[in-house]
Amino acid sequence: MTKILASDWWKKTGFCSVFFCSVRVLPLETLTYRLLKKKLVKKIIPWIYNHLVFTMDEAYWPITLAQFREFDSFLADHLPRIQKEDEWDTVAYFFKEMMKQRAEYERMEEMEREVMAAVERCLST
Repeated sequence: MTKILASDWWKKTGFCSVFFCSVRVLPLETLTYRLLKKKLVKKIIPWIYNHLVFTMDEAYWPITLAQFREFDSFLADHLPRIQKEDEWDTVAYFFKEMMKQRAEYERMEEMEREVMAAVERCLST
C-alpha cells in the first residue's frame, strides 16, 4: 500500500487552495453546491475515511488537524447534512479524540514539569 502524506494529497488535488479559498469569498451557487456535495460524498470523504489511520502520529493521517478543523467548520456552515453522515462522523470523532489526547498529554507534561520543579526546590534547600 502506498503511503500518501496529507500535505502531498492536498497539493496534488489542489483541493485546499481551490476549495477553501474560493468558497469562503463567494456564496455557493446552486450548481456549485450540487457538484461540491457530490464530490464530497462520493470521493473526498470516503477517501479520508478509508485512509484514516488510528495513531497519534500525524504523518499517517489523511489530513492534518488544522485541515480537519477548517473542513469541519466549512461543513457545519455550508453542508450540515453531510457533516452528520456516518463516514464523516467517524472521521470527526477520531480527530476530536486526538485533540482530547493531545490536551491530556500537554496537561500531563505540565504536571510533570511542576513536580520536577518542586523536587528541585526541595533538594536545593
